[in-house]
Amino acid sequence: MNYTRNRVIRSSSAIKTWLPLSLVAGAITFLMISVLTSIPVERAMVGSALTAILVFSGALFRSFGKEKDRYDH
Repeated sequence: MNYTRNRVIRSSSAIKTWLPLSLVAGAITFLMISVLTSIPVERAMVGSALTAILVFSGALFRSFGKEKDRYDH
Protein backbone atom coordinates (compact mmCIF):
# COMPACT_ATOMS: atom_id res chain seq x y z
CA MET A 1 0.00 0.00 0.00
CA ASN A 2 2.87 2.37 0.79
CA TYR A 3 4.30 1.74 -2.68
CA THR A 4 0.98 2.67 -4.29
CA ARG A 5 0.71 5.83 -2.20
CA ASN A 6 4.23 6.87 -3.21
CA ARG A 7 3.40 6.30 -6.89
CA VAL A 8 0.27 8.46 -6.62
CA ILE A 9 2.18 11.25 -4.89
CA ARG A 10 4.99 10.97 -7.41
CA SER A 11 2.65 11.03 -10.40
CA SER A 12 0.72 13.99 -9.01
CA SER A 13 3.96 15.89 -8.48
CA ALA A 14 5.17 15.03 -11.98
CA ILE A 15 1.91 16.17 -13.56
CA LYS A 16 1.95 19.45 -11.62
CA THR A 17 5.53 20.05 -12.73
CA TRP A 18 5.38 19.03 -16.39
CA LEU A 19 1.91 20.14 -17.45
CA PRO A 20 2.63 23.90 -17.37
CA LEU A 21 5.92 23.38 -19.19
CA SER A 22 4.24 21.36 -21.92
CA LEU A 23 1.57 24.03 -22.32
CA VAL A 24 4.28 26.65 -22.72
CA ALA A 25 5.95 24.48 -25.37
CA GLY A 26 2.63 24.21 -27.20
CA ALA A 27 2.08 27.97 -27.04
CA ILE A 28 5.58 28.69 -28.34
CA THR A 29 5.06 26.21 -31.16
CA PHE A 30 1.72 27.80 -32.05
CA LEU A 31 3.25 31.27 -32.17
CA MET A 32 6.20 30.11 -34.26
CA ILE A 33 3.99 28.21 -36.70
CA SER A 34 1.47 31.00 -37.11
CA VAL A 35 4.06 33.79 -37.40
CA LEU A 36 6.75 32.14 -39.50
CA THR A 37 4.56 30.18 -41.89
CA SER A 38 1.29 30.71 -43.64
CA ILE A 39 -0.32 27.53 -42.31
CA PRO A 40 -4.03 27.85 -41.44
CA VAL A 41 -4.87 28.38 -37.79
CA GLU A 42 -6.53 24.96 -37.44
CA ARG A 43 -3.36 23.16 -38.53
CA ALA A 44 -1.23 25.35 -36.27
CA MET A 45 -3.48 24.45 -33.33
CA VAL A 46 -3.20 20.75 -34.10
CA GLY A 47 0.57 21.01 -34.43
CA SER A 48 0.92 22.86 -31.14
CA ALA A 49 -1.36 20.39 -29.36
CA LEU A 50 0.68 17.48 -30.64
CA THR A 51 3.86 19.21 -29.51
CA ALA A 52 2.43 19.77 -26.04
CA ILE A 53 1.39 16.11 -25.81
CA LEU A 54 4.81 14.96 -26.96
CA VAL A 55 6.66 17.15 -24.47
CA PHE A 56 4.35 16.16 -21.60
CA SER A 57 4.54 12.43 -22.29
CA GLY A 58 8.33 12.53 -22.68
CA ALA A 59 8.77 14.45 -19.44
CA LEU A 60 6.31 12.23 -17.59
CA PHE A 61 8.03 9.06 -18.75
CA ARG A 62 11.34 10.61 -17.77
CA SER A 63 9.98 11.19 -14.26
CA PHE A 64 9.23 7.48 -13.95
CA GLY A 65 12.50 6.33 -15.51
CA LYS A 66 15.34 4.74 -13.65
CA GLU A 67 15.32 5.17 -9.93
CA LYS A 68 17.97 7.28 -8.23
CA ASP A 69 19.49 4.27 -6.49
CA ARG A 70 20.35 2.76 -9.90
CA TYR A 71 22.56 5.73 -10.69
CA ASP A 72 24.65 5.33 -7.55
CA HIS A 73 27.76 3.27 -8.07
